[in-house]
Amino acid sequence: MAKSPLFGRRIHIAGSVPDDAVVAPTSEVQQAQDLVAGLVKELVRRGVTFVVPVDAEKLRAADGQPICFDWLVWKTIQANLIHRPSNAPNPLAVAVQHHKNEEQIPKEFEGLWDDLRNSDLVQIESAAQYVCPIPGVSGHNADNLPILLGSQMGACARAAGYGRVMAAACAGADDCRPQVRATRGASWSKPEH
Repeated sequence: MAKSPLFGRRIHIAGSVPDDAVVAPTSEVQQAQDLVAGLVKELVRRGVTFVVPVDAEKLRAADGQPICFDWLVWKTIQANLIHRPSNAPNPLAVAVQHHKNEEQIPKEFEGLWDDLRNSDLVQIESAAQYVCPIPGVSGHNADNLPILLGSQMGACARAAGYGRVMAAACAGADDCRPQVRATRGASWSKPEH
């Protein structure tokens, strides 16, 4: 396979699903999780460097499903290490932490986190250094290529950057469809109908 234009690029998958099961039914949340897992698996194959928060996992009251995708990203990265190109640069992932995060790691992910953080594959950085160049979008710096996946309001943004961004989608929004863009530079907007 030819080297991907995403090879070595930092990718941050960000987003959440609404807590309200009427807005985002469990089946749509599962579809969003499947999309993220498939996206992460493909990005591992393409040799990207992930930027992933390390934090608590907040769950929806209605069905106990995670609101954010962060631990799904970590699990999928670990499950697909065998598919990573042998010449991909390290770190595989940049773990973004706040000072309080170690105590907030869910019990079911402590082993996964211990395995990854004690390897050469993960570089731990402070969340304080991530400043966004795009007004209204937090948690990203100019070196990252964010892929937004929904929001609490059900709105969906598309992310475009160097090379081909795989997809952006969300659960629970009537006007949100997967978007694929292949342009240079970052652009953010609501999907067209």
